[in-house]
Amino acid sequence: MTSEFARNRIRRRILAVWAVLAVFVVLPCNGNTQEDVYSIALFTPNLDFKDGVARNSFVTEIAATLSDQTAVTWTAKAFARQADFESELRKEGIDLAIIDGVYFAAKGSKMTPIASLKSAGGSAESMKVYVRSGVGTSLHELRGKKLVIAESGGYLERIMSGEVLGAEIAADEFFSEVQRVKDVRSAINALELGNADVTMAYGSYAEGLKSVFETPEVPLPVIAITSKRLDGELLDEVKKSVRKLTTTGAGMIAGAGSYNGDAVRRIRSMASKKRTTRTPELIVPKDLVLEVGRLNLPTKDSLLEPIQAGDVFMLPDLNDVVPDLEATW
Repeated sequence: MTSEFARNRIRRRILAVWAVLAVFVVLPCNGNTQEDVYSIALFTPNLDFKDGVARNSFVTEIAATLSDQTAVTWTAKAFARQADFESELRKEGIDLAIIDGVYFAAKGSKMTPIASLKSAGGSAESMKVYVRSGVGTSLHELRGKKLVIAESGGYLERIMSGEVLGAEIAADEFFSEVQRVKDVRSAINALELGNADVTMAYGSYAEGLKSVFETPEVPLPVIAITSKRLDGELLDEVKKSVRKLTTTGAGMIAGAGSYNGDAVRRIRSMASKKRTTRTPELIVPKDLVLEVGRLNLPTKDSLLEPIQAGDVFMLPDLNDVVPDLEATW
């Protein structure tokens, strides 16, 4: 019995040693187990993808690149709607995100930016105000029209109010309706189908439509850390990888580079312009014509006496001088 007991104890010790060795064999040198899976998400409503398949392919390609270059597995998630993206963030189901530049400026304060997507011209592009054919050729003609924009954390409306309308009037007061749609392609389609009159998009996205205003450059999408799981050597590898990305399938986007903080600060400044408290200036066309009726000029008896020091006098009422004032446009 004693001999059998001793043999069993030796066998248990041998099995324990093999179990420990197996753990060391499975663990890679960077400290992440083979079971570790990280997620990268895409939410870019102001990027123009052909369709949902193109959006998914874009982020899937980036996830594959990260898997090759960081020695851990990456899965891809693509979101077309802001509510779905924010829900996944709250669940802590995203480690790294490619986030719309406008949205990031509005709601990205708790995220850590590490890179920016870029076009041939850099990591920022101007936006233009586009109008449907026949609507008008200048800003003052857009009053009372229907505005449609991609839902981007509320900043496109604020840019329209502060930058485009000069902080003279809020967008929801200037336009008859402000409609928010899931992405820029939906907004452009609304104009092309006659379901809306005005939109705002990056300058190269709606070349077939008339542009009446161009903003300063705003940021292209930002790549940001959204969880605490990315740290140490893995985080360094991720940074190196994303800053060297080359991409296809997202229109003007050609790759990624260093984070463009200046563009983010610029759009925040545009969106933060306060509405003026002075009386708004009247926006009128250059060819305004005033039709003035007969002037009732003062008679000799009603002429003002020479003004003496300390005298107080009132100018005549305009309606008495110009009784039939009319304006035609």
